[in-house]
Amino acid sequence: MSANDVGAVLQQAIGLHQSGRLGEAVRFYDQILQVLLNQPDALNFKGLVYHQKGDFTFAIALIEQSIKNRPVWQYLSKYIVSK
Repeated sequence: MSANDVGAVLQQAIGLHQSGRLGEAVRFYDQILQVLLNQPDALNFKGLVYHQKGDFTFAIALIEQSIKNRPVWQYLSKYIVSK
């Protein structure tokens, strides 16, 4: 997989996640993280899987890492009103 494939693989992983196929979803999130080590969406969704599995400590670590690696402008852009 290349960096160009990340979006499509992420969508597949989310679909599996939403279908309850958590193990398969984690494998896809891991594939993304092998290509882009700190990809925030893969980290966040992988953290949610571990939360669902009851591993709260690991879930928190992944979600915190996701937050640290998300560009600030993505948060701020929700609050900027275009004129």
